[in-house]
Amino acid sequence: MIGREFAMYQPLADKIRPKTLDDVVGQQHLLGKNGLLRRVIESGSIPNLIFYGPSGVGKTTVASIIAKQTDRKLYELDTFLTPNGALVYLDEIQYFNKKQQQSLLEFIETGKITLIASTTENPYFYIYNAILSRCTVFEFKPVEASDMQRAVDRAFVLALDGRDIPVEAGVASHIAQAVGGDVRKALGAVELLVSGAGENGITLADAQQAAQRSNMRYDRDGDSHYDILSALQKSIRGSDPDAAVHYLARLLEAGDMISAARRMLVIASEDIGLAYPQCAAIVKACVDSAFQLGLPEARIPLAQGDRAQVQQCLHGDRRGARRHSRRQKRRHSGAYQGRALRRRGEARTRTDLSISAQLSESLGRTGLSPGGAFRREIL
Repeated sequence: MIGREFAMYQPLADKIRPKTLDDVVGQQHLLGKNGLLRRVIESGSIPNLIFYGPSGVGKTTVASIIAKQTDRKLYELDTFLTPNGALVYLDEIQYFNKKQQQSLLEFIETGKITLIASTTENPYFYIYNAILSRCTVFEFKPVEASDMQRAVDRAFVLALDGRDIPVEAGVASHIAQAVGGDVRKALGAVELLVSGAGENGITLADAQQAAQRSNMRYDRDGDSHYDILSALQKSIRGSDPDAAVHYLARLLEAGDMISAARRMLVIASEDIGLAYPQCAAIVKACVDSAFQLGLPEARIPLAQGDRAQVQQCLHGDRRGARRHSRRQKRRHSGAYQGRALRRRGEARTRTDLSISAQLSESLGRTGLSPGGAFRREIL
């Protein structure tokens, strides 16, 4: 082994990195034929940009394509002070503090640098407002499985490099579905499967192990945390038991049982409340059982409480619908219409008698009768 030379390792994700916008998978809302970002890039006049989105969706790739198409050198991190008119790419700009971000303002303002920054966090929370006001934010979305399939197929062709390694049917589609829209994860899984292929080639079981829990996107301090909690509450409010259990399972799979329990307790009082006061006691009992049991068994009482809340919302909707239906039937029934007519007739009679009594009283004070006054008025 002494004296043996090893070539520098280049990840498959870097080998297969797209060179043109047409090769980028996904992001059709930005890079499609009529996408705004594509038109900006093709114009050659690149403003300051911020790319916002999860990992592995093409933010760095698009930045490198912009540099190539505009014939500009791409500088990264702190090398932006060297030339004039440089195109600077800052990856994960949310880790720059306010002072470091402010140091960019002078060079952005004078045009000495054109900034392209990327972040996986909400830029409106993590990026200094003065930077945001000088940049345009583009959101990159997770790549759909249909678009991911193209990248996976291309990766297998490049990674196999003509070698006769059988690939079981369904491997590529499973990877495309399992990586949760992360192209880098998909390419890493392909590279791992090819390098570790056994006598039977690349099997679906191997693909399931390589993908693992890649499609789980959850950040306890980020937007996804509150998005899932909101989806859980709206699923219960909308009386959808399958969606409610799905979002509860995502919270538990991420190990965040306390957030799920707290939100369920809130739902019992906020969304159900006095419509069924006992629901709060039922959910509280399920939550207490879950904390006594701990995960993974805690999922059973929490799912029970989850379904109980959905059931009460569903019953409330049905009770409201039944009351409305009964009211409509009574309104259109003959008996109801007859009673309504009788009530109107009685009200009209009472009004006529009241008017007649008032007229008699006023004429009586003048010593005239209604009939005499009428005859005198005619004469």
